[in-house]
Amino acid sequence: MIHIEISLDRVNYGEVAEALIPIVIDKLSEKEDSGRLTQILNGLDKLPGSIAKSALNSLPESVKEEIAVYFLDKYKDNIIEFINAFAEENQIKAEVGDIRIYREPKGN
Repeated sequence: MIHIEISLDRVNYGEVAEALIPIVIDKLSEKEDSGRLTQILNGLDKLPGSIAKSALNSLPESVKEEIAVYFLDKYKDNIIEFINAFAEENQIKAEVGDIRIYREPKGN
């Protein structure tokens, strides 16, 4: 077994949040019980992204990293599927079995 570790550094969390808000709205609109919330978010036009961007940019770096780790861990199965599909499409005879996502405390 081979282990590969990838580090993310200098992430612009505000820009990421602004880009993801439309995706969240789309996902919410697919759910039957979120109709009113989706209407409110759509009614605000681009405001949710700018609010999220401002809010995230004002948080301490450690909190932003914890939020990123939470979401990456939540979607790690999707990430694994994506990488494995990419490998298969490019005839790479390897498969990702797991991804370990964690926040390394500063000073290490």
